[in-house]
Amino acid sequence: FSSEITTALLTGSVYSMKRALYQNPHLLRLHWRRGTLTYLLALLIIGILALLSHYLVQRIVNQQEASARVVNLAGRQRMLSQRITLFAGQLLAEKDQRSPTLFPGEYLDAIATMNKVHQALMHGSVSMAIPAPSSKAIQQIFHQPPVDLDQRLQAFFRLAKQVVDQSLTLPEREQAYLQLRASARYDILNSLDTLVLQFQQDSEAAIVKLQRYNRLSLIGMLSTLLLEALFIFRPLLVSLYR
Repeated sequence: FSSEITTALLTGSVYSMKRALYQNPHLLRLHWRRGTLTYLLALLIIGILALLSHYLVQRIVNQQEASARVVNLAGRQRMLSQRITLFAGQLLAEKDQRSPTLFPGEYLDAIATMNKVHQALMHGSVSMAIPAPSSKAIQQIFHQPPVDLDQRLQAFFRLAKQVVDQSLTLPEREQAYLQLRASARYDILNSLDTLVLQFQQDSEAAIVKLQRYNRLSLIGMLSTLLLEALFIFRPLLVSLYR
């Protein structure tokens, strides 16, 4: 019996407080102002989560676009190394012709182009829209054994220039060509394949990271909507009904 009296008294007290609230215009305005501010705060949190999600997604998409360009250029390096080797053999074959169809200037331009792309892949390039590699695995491919791609390519470029170096004797140039062909066939191709594979693995890792960010962002927004429904819309709806 005493518990029923206590419940009745508490119920009457709450009812009296709410009745006083709804009969006082000032308190009523404060009540709705507080509810509106809470609702706007929840909307702000959702907006921040949406902007953060968009920023993270756009950042990784940009990284994917750069990775696609990098993989494309690294693949072109393989073809360019074979082209330079073929070009060198043709230049040596035409050494005795009075009217050659190939010119050393074009050959040297191909070497310079390959070296330029190599520097862009290794250090990044604004003109080619390629960022500097941040992966330790890629940096090791460029600078550390067993691949040490930078050292291999620099040796390849030196041999390629010796093929058309008129200060060298013909046997020396032919020997440089043989070394150039062997390097292009084995060392350069294998090293560039290793580089392309690592770029692809980094790209796949970035995609996994993007999926994880999307899941976290979705969970955060759904949680915010649930809390908003429980602690904002429901109390406001009850207050409006009363």
